[in-house]
Amino acid sequence: MTDIDLPVFVGEGHDLSSFDVVMDAENHLEAIDVRAGIYKGFDAQGRRLRIEADKRDRIHIALAESTPTGAGELKEALEYLLRGLGELPPGSHSLPFLVERADPLLRIPEPGRLLGWGVTVAALSYLSAAFSQLVWEGATFWQRILVGVVVAVTTLATLALWYRARQESRRGRGVRP
Repeated sequence: MTDIDLPVFVGEGHDLSSFDVVMDAENHLEAIDVRAGIYKGFDAQGRRLRIEADKRDRIHIALAESTPTGAGELKEALEYLLRGLGELPPGSHSLPFLVERADPLLRIPEPGRLLGWGVTVAALSYLSAAFSQLVWEGATFWQRILVGVVVAVTTLATLALWYRARQESRRGRGVRP
């Protein structure tokens, strides 16, 4: 059988998530839900994916078909999701356009990147709170001004990191309809 055309879309109903690596999708799913048949999956061409859990609760994803019989279902789901997000321009769109448009919007963040942003934001917040608590008690006017500046700078840094992470997750690949 041929290779899976990435990205893959996995989910239940119209609630799909996008993955650029099959292993990430396998790691995201839970064996109990896979055994219950909750998930359905498609590759970028609309070919259905077989999603199974083994005895050790490891998830395995492979192509279930060589022809894209799920292309219509995937197209409908992506149109529904993009319309709900306000990201679907008017008109008729091809499946490749919808896949390219939806992929960055439906992507589950990589655990390492998410952890990196979370740790950075948490550290900045903690430092800001700790600094203000240590200095505020019995502080002079100028020390309090300094605390205010530190808190403001760490808040702005946190917002800048949040905005950068949001832009990265929303960045598309520039495909035109």
